[in-house]
Amino acid sequence: YDWDSNDGTYINTTTGKRTKDWEKAISETTNETGNSNSEASEDAGFKPLTKSVIRNYVRVNLCQGCSKGALESATGLFFEAQFGAFGKIVTPAKYKFRKGTKLYGPRNTVPDFIADVFRKYKGLRGIFGNETRIPGAAAYEVKAIDGTLYLSSSTNQIKGHIDNMASKFSLMEATYGSQPALTLVTTYNVSISDKVLEHAAAKGVKVNQVVSYYKMVDNVMIIVFGPKMSIANFNKQYKN
Repeated sequence: YDWDSNDGTYINTTTGKRTKDWEKAISETTNETGNSNSEASEDAGFKPLTKSVIRNYVRVNLCQGCSKGALESATGLFFEAQFGAFGKIVTPAKYKFRKGTKLYGPRNTVPDFIADVFRKYKGLRGIFGNETRIPGAAAYEVKAIDGTLYLSSSTNQIKGHIDNMASKFSLMEATYGSQPALTLVTTYNVSISDKVLEHAAAKGVKVNQVVSYYKMVDNVMIIVFGPKMSIANFNKQYKN
């Protein structure tokens, strides 16, 4: 089952039927995918981490007896915390990967995480000088969802991030020859609307996407993030 946030129904991905009985949907998902505690600990390969898989893991291990709303909230917080821990591990210390703060700009939105970038000045004869720190020019928004991310998603949050970054770093491309970047961190089966990419391009903001992969080790879900690709290619690259 996948959850449709537009009308609050759960969609059976096999039959297409919808239900608002979240306990039934999650129970049937558990029966199909297997209880997360029974995953083989010796499984060496990563799998796509979708919203239904991570929600089931949270329900079984972290949020037993939770209401639907509490489960959705706990799933989002768990996913965000996992990316936060991952980001701190893989990002060199000099970039200061950290929790987000409000970006200067017209919209009252706060990205989940930010990091600094380093760029050299752009002159008539090319790039020159020492690298300059540009605080917060890399922003990250984390979404454990299904379907597609639109400009209007989460009350126009994505559009707000883009507009704020365009405002705060309006001189970055002219000064350094590069753009601020917004990375959308999502569960595996999420796509980015063309309107998001078009709006970002018009505003001078680069939009990236990384998705989630997982494997079970001793009944614990290990989550990593990377570009969206086939599982075979991801496992091959991850081992390398």
